[in-house]
Amino acid sequence: MHTNDRNPARACESLIRRPSSSADERRGLWDAWALAEVESKLALHAWMRAARDLKADAFAAYRAALDREEQAAVVLAAHVAMPPSG
Repeated sequence: MHTNDRNPARACESLIRRPSSSADERRGLWDAWALAEVESKLALHAWMRAARDLKADAFAAYRAALDREEQAAVVLAAHVAMPPSG
């Protein structure tokens, strides 16, 4: 992804539209998805353990982590479906 892109969805869209993907890029995308998946699990556990007055904020953090994991999965799936380049 482009580090200077402030809109993650737009950055993901630009990756999906690319015509090909190298094996190194695919590994990087898998790593990004795996990290997002771990973060969503950690956020889920934090939400489950949060004190009553912190539950709403913890749930919002969990939903945001799920959204990031979903975006990473979409980008990874799009690249896995492409034939490898070079």
